[in-house]
Amino acid sequence: SIDRTSPLKPVSTVQTRETS
Repeated sequence: SIDRTSPLKPVSTVQTRETS
């Protein structure tokens, strides 16, 4: 799971509220 909102931040676990 990659955070699409912040490509600079490699988030592979939390992408819930930042996806909005």
